[in-house]
Amino acid sequence: MRMLLVLAVLPALVTGGVPSAQMTVPRAAHTATALPSGNVLLAGGCSRDSCELDERGATTEQFDLATSRFEPGPSMSVERVSHLAAALPDGSVLVAGGWTKRGLSRTAERYDPDDGAFHAVGQLVTARGAPTATRLRDGRILIVGGTGGAGPLRTAELYLPATRAFEATGSLAAPRQAHTAVRLRDGRVLVVGGSNGGGVLASTELYDPRTGRFTPDRVSVPPVISTPP
Repeated sequence: MRMLLVLAVLPALVTGGVPSAQMTVPRAAHTATALPSGNVLLAGGCSRDSCELDERGATTEQFDLATSRFEPGPSMSVERVSHLAAALPDGSVLVAGGWTKRGLSRTAERYDPDDGAFHAVGQLVTARGAPTATRLRDGRILIVGGTGGAGPLRTAELYLPATRAFEATGSLAAPRQAHTAVRLRDGRVLVVGGSNGGGVLASTELYDPRTGRFTPDRVSVPPVISTPP
């Protein structure tokens, strides 16, 4: 098996390219989210080989595009590892769930680049670790599957930016963890693979925001219709 190892420190190999820099703390199972400024927000994660959480799991930092350096950022309300992060339409970043020192969490917070601080928002419907988080066309965030206290989850939920609250939506046909999800050009979300706790899945499901339902194993993407200039 070939593995691609991405290190925190790499030399700049291309003249004129953006040189990589070293993070302020080592991180694994963290999140990285692009901000409107072009900077990148890194949040949480573990800093030990065992991925045991410590106080560094609440820290954040930003990669500054202008200086090609990492700068310390504000701390989250709690340490998090294998949480979700998603860019919201207003430029803020939703951070939720994951493991904390108390176990799987339902807590959520929002990073506001205008004041450079985190602010509490409503709680997840279900505590979950390592789910997918996909922004829909209308700005809502679809949160799918992940790991629950008893194994992979089949539940999904939505974050509503207008009310800063979460609500349940349709359930997956199969529980999934370590899966992927991507928004298609027609607005639906394709959920692919992952594990159901007993094996690795080859199946797919489509989420339709209009109905709030998942359709298993029926992936049909409309063709692109080109129009004359």
